[in-house]
Amino acid sequence: MLQIETILPNYDNTGVITGKIIHIYKSGYKKTFAKTTDTVLIATQKTDYRKLPEKKIIQALIIKTKKNQKRLNGHYIKFSKSGFVTLQEKNTFKATAIKGPIAAELRFHTIPNLITTAKTAV
Repeated sequence: MLQIETILPNYDNTGVITGKIIHIYKSGYKKTFAKTTDTVLIATQKTDYRKLPEKKIIQALIIKTKKNQKRLNGHYIKFSKSGFVTLQEKNTFKATAIKGPIAAELRFHTIPNLITTAKTAV
């Protein structure tokens, strides 16, 4: 579970290294925390100046959380770190590669080309 003001690493090759959550988009009543497959608004904290020369505010998708998450078959999945990937304005995936495995729950997400560019955790 991720709250506002949490600083997270980025797991794609867009030039953002770390970012801070400044808003969690609601999918239910008064969302105060984010979990895997949630869309958030990120203020970039550290960037690679060769790829992204200035700090920006971008939309992002949470792909990993450190908190245990229960799957439909009763098993739990947990990652060592939380992280996000950046999105463009129209909910399309911006990068060409994802570093490391991501949660299999993103298979059912509506963003195209997300699963094909990453390894899926079992």
